[in-house]
Order: sequence, then structure tokens, then C-alpha cells
Amino acid sequence: MAPIPEDKTQRGTLQELADALVYSAFITIGVGLVSLLILAAATGWKRGVADLVQLGVGGLLRAVPNEGVIALIAYVIFSLAAAEFIGANRLGATVRAWVEDHLAKTEGLSDDPIWWTVLDTRLRQSKKSEVFLNIRLNEGGLYSGVLLHFPVVGDDQADKDFAIWKARQYTKDGKLVELEPDEVVLLNTRSCGAIEVRYADPVAVPG
Repeated sequence: MAPIPEDKTQRGTLQELADALVYSAFITIGVGLVSLLILAAATGWKRGVADLVQLGVGGLLRAVPNEGVIALIAYVIFSLAAAEFIGANRLGATVRAWVEDHLAKTEGLSDDPIWWTVLDTRLRQSKKSEVFLNIRLNEGGLYSGVLLHFPVVGDDQADKDFAIWKARQYTKDGKLVELEPDEVVLLNTRSCGAIEVRYADPVAVPG
């Protein structure tokens, strides 16, 4: 699945703050503990959290310069790796969605468009890799297939172009119209009465 790149102007202050807090929690706490563990091991378990609280980072570096530099380098490396992992997997959005599902009074925590929430965040939570759609047309008939592209625009934009492939088309009377499995079908929400979403493992293209 390859969404059209997100328009950053759609992201609001609350959403940016929520993502930033998740990033900070994962990176600062998690990576900090790992770095302190490395420092403790390097000093023969003589230095740790108490020394960091008492001396601060600068004082700790002066007290054990070699081991402190090792821990600091480890913090930088692990921070970069954690940031890449969190960003690639959109853990901020996933955690935010979990909070919205399980805690009360979380309305307004996210201003992600509903398409992004359902077609990206929920996909990751389901631990599946593809979104399968049944698209019921206003004029009758049905398209079904795997989502290929979708728009990341505000929910107030009524007309949204999106694309599916590995598609099948059914007429009003349910007759199957044969399509090439690698053919891309471009649709617009103004022609759709309903879009049914299912998360699925990869769908094989018939040979």
C-alpha cells in the first residue's frame, strides 16, 4: 500500500503534541535506561542512576570520563535507531489510537483524517499487511480489490480519488466482469455509496 504523501498542513497542534510526547517517552526513558545500564557495566556497577541524579550529566562525565563518553555515544546511536523505528512504524499514531479506544474523554486527541486512521493506523494494529475493500457504487454494482493509493486530506473534502488493484467488478445483477489482476482501478468517493474495509494478508496475483 502506498498512500499519497501527507499534506503536513492537515496536522494540528494536538496531534503534533501527542506524537512528540510518545516519541519523547519511548526515546528518553527507554534509551536512557539502556545507556545507564551500559554506564553501570562499564564502571563495574559502581555508577548508575543515583550518580546521574546527584552529579548531573556534566558531573558524571567528569567523574568517569571514558565510561561516560561510551554511555553518551550509546545514547546517541540508540536514540537515532529508536527514532527511525518509531517513525517507520508510526508508533505514535498507534499508541494514540489505543489511548482513544481504551480511555474515556480522549476526543480531540487526534485530528488524523478518518481515511488515515482506518487505512493506515488500524492496519498496523491488526498486524496485517494489506487493506481489502468492497466498494458499493451509488449506481449499483460493486468493485472489490486491494487498496493501492488513498488520499491523506481533511475529512471535510467530500471528493477523494483512490485506487485499487487485484480488482474484481460486479454489475448491478451480480455478474462478474473480468479484469486483469495487475490493472489499476481509479475511483472517487462521490460515486461510492459505501466502502467496506477488511485487513488481510497479501493477496496473490493469479499467474
